Amino acid sequence: MLSERTKYLGFVLASIILVAFYLWKSYTFQIHDFANYYLGGKAILANNFTPDIYDALHFNQLFEDVGINKLFVNFYPNTPFIAIAYLPLSYFDWPEAKLIHNIIGASLFLLALCRLFSYYKLNAWHYAIIIILTAVAIKNTLLFGQTYFFIFFLLAEGLLSYEKNRKPLAALLWSVAILIKVFPIIILFWLFFKKDFATICYIFVTCGLLILASSLLISFETLHYYFADVFPSSSAGLIYDGFTVQAKSTVMLFKNTFVKDDLLNPSPFISSTFLYTLSFVLYKSLIFALAASATRLNKTYILYSFSLWIIAGLLIAPTSSSYSKLILIIPILSLFHYKIKQSTLLIILTLLLFVTTFPTHYLINLALPFNFIKILLLFIVFVLISGLHAYRMPFNYVVGFIIVFSIQGFSNKNLTSAYQYFELNHKPPLIMSNLKIVEGELQYYYWSITGETLRKTGIQVSTYSTDDINVTDNQIYYKNRQLTNTKDKKISPYIINESTVIFLTDTGRAPGCYTIRKLNI
Repeated sequence: MLSERTKYLGFVLASIILVAFYLWKSYTFQIHDFANYYLGGKAILANNFTPDIYDALHFNQLFEDVGINKLFVNFYPNTPFIAIAYLPLSYFDWPEAKLIHNIIGASLFLLALCRLFSYYKLNAWHYAIIIILTAVAIKNTLLFGQTYFFIFFLLAEGLLSYEKNRKPLAALLWSVAILIKVFPIIILFWLFFKKDFATICYIFVTCGLLILASSLLISFETLHYYFADVFPSSSAGLIYDGFTVQAKSTVMLFKNTFVKDDLLNPSPFISSTFLYTLSFVLYKSLIFALAASATRLNKTYILYSFSLWIIAGLLIAPTSSSYSKLILIIPILSLFHYKIKQSTLLIILTLLLFVTTFPTHYLINLALPFNFIKILLLFIVFVLISGLHAYRMPFNYVVGFIIVFSIQGFSNKNLTSAYQYFELNHKPPLIMSNLKIVEGELQYYYWSITGETLRKTGIQVSTYSTDDINVTDNQIYYKNRQLTNTKDKKISPYIINESTVIFLTDTGRAPGCYTIRKLNI
């Protein structure tokens, strides 16, 4: 029989071969998500990293001639700090930059994974199971040039440092992860319920110093815009068109269930913004309460309670992706480390296998809630894991979190728009960039992977004019009378048929994802 060491080395070699194969494939693959980080770095070099970097139309126009074929990018909702992290790579051509990024990331990932296995004394078959469960995440992280190898390394090494009581180092590693990808900020809640206020202070101080240092490259105006607008808006679900199933998150599940949109979601299960907010508040409160209770009741099970908060972060994130599932390695490790019933372990691993490997494109067109089945199964996994050790329903925590999240949730004013859609004879694209009326026909330009393209709608307009109508300070004025008073961006206004204003706006959508709306005057 093969020794444990031989099996372990064999599985490690197999994982290296898997990584090497997709490293090779990634070099000839399209730039994909890596474009956002790479071009963010280039924007800093060119002194173009302003608040407009989060405007999807502006970002695409800024890099129209960058020399990358079929480029369609959107920096929103990435943090400004991710552009700083990728600044050195922006000096290279993108294929070489992406390859360097992947080699470093994959090496750090495999190093951190082996160190976790060594510290928690797990066996070779556990390693093999983890690689099988995360093979798709590994593949897509490499092909798309994503950051999750680095995030995993920072979380894992921070955890190991914390286990060894090297808390300042753990705080530094977690702070970098938070500034790059935000969702690791959930660690602060874990530390709070562990009553480890010293490490929380370390993280705040470290993040503060890193943000202060970043101001040498990024303006205060841009930093303020990110924290005051981008982060809260994206957390509230203003991703892409605001309703896309492709975000695969519970935010979108609840929006598609309860929030009516005449174009994107005309027939919700129940049309009620109140129920949307209430359901999402209850959902988050239950997740946080279970994780908080498990943390308080299992003070010595560091890996276990840490893992629960990692899953909680994935469950409440405004988007979900195949590559983010790489972080599930940490909760899977906790299942192997703490002995649980084999039947329970088999159920959880089977659910996770579906969550991490089943292709999402087969689910997109299914009816609610089956098009969001993967995030729902992950929620079930979370509930099962939360009940493994000294479980009890923490009603006091639930009530407390309901109060906290209600204050934030019911203050959200971005669920509905004051403007009506202008009806087209086809589904509008994600980003319109300009309106035109030529010889009575409505036309528009839109942005896609081929750049800016003109589309003729065939819709006839009897009268039209741009006289006496303009956008000033982001508000529409007609004959010096202000018609709007909203935060959304507005461009290309027209008066048509003497009584209607049509214009492009990103209301209820990610910044710069313009679509056509109308106002009657």
